[in-house]
Amino acid sequence: VLEGNYDDKVACQMILDKMRLKGYQIGKTKVFLRAGQMAELDAMRAEVLGNAAKIIQRQIRTFIARKEFISLRRAAIQLQSCWRGLLACKLYEQLRRQAAAVKIQKNFRRYIDRKSYLIVWLAAITLQTGIRAMTAHDEFRYRKQTKAAVIIQAHLRCHRAYTYYKSLQKAA
Repeated sequence: VLEGNYDDKVACQMILDKMRLKGYQIGKTKVFLRAGQMAELDAMRAEVLGNAAKIIQRQIRTFIARKEFISLRRAAIQLQSCWRGLLACKLYEQLRRQAAAVKIQKNFRRYIDRKSYLIVWLAAITLQTGIRAMTAHDEFRYRKQTKAAVIIQAHLRCHRAYTYYKSLQKAA
């Protein structure tokens, strides 16, 4: 209402006009009101003060509720963080156990496969040894027979040559 520089009387008149009061008189130091206007002004004042008090209370309640909400939100965030950490630890432990189980299974399978491989390998070595022995035995028998046949053939050729030689001596 009072924007600018005003005289006291002008300022009082502007305030009273704003309050929509009629029938007032402005003296040198006082403002004279009609009967009942003071009660009306007090009622307006009480209403303005009541509204201001309500606004202040609302602001304080809002401030308190916001502070409590922020505190609860922080607590919820902290609780969620702890819970996520716990879940992460459980997941890590589960993955660690799973990796250990896979490693144990791998080593067990390797042991079983190695054992069966060694059995097959020893069987193959035994078979190869048997086949080589049999081949060597057959080779030996073949060489023995061949040597005997060569000796027999040599004796036969010798005998034929001797017989031919004798027949040539008789003829000569």
